[in-house]
Amino acid sequence: MSNATLGKFGYPATVIEDGPVWTVLLRPAQVTLGSLVLVCKEPVQAFSELSKEAFAGTVTWDAGWPGPPELGRNNNLDDTQMDALRRHLISLWG
Repeated sequence: MSNATLGKFGYPATVIEDGPVWTVLLRPAQVTLGSLVLVCKEPVQAFSELSKEAFAGTVTWDAGWPGPPELGRNNNLDDTQMDALRRHLISLWG
């Protein structure tokens, strides 16, 4: 694994989907139940440096609803709950 962000968020134990450019992870600190992390695998340091291919077929928007999450608050799931949530999300992924 060459991406430090993947390691920071528990890769590979938290993987929901591992695509060629993007990886979706179950966030270990569940700020809101079902919190996910989207990590781009391109070797860039800024969002503006991502290639056009990284955005192929995607629509991006920020509704700001209803504001930013309260990141200091976690649901503190134990390992069994985290695994059950991860498996449930995998089953819904498609």
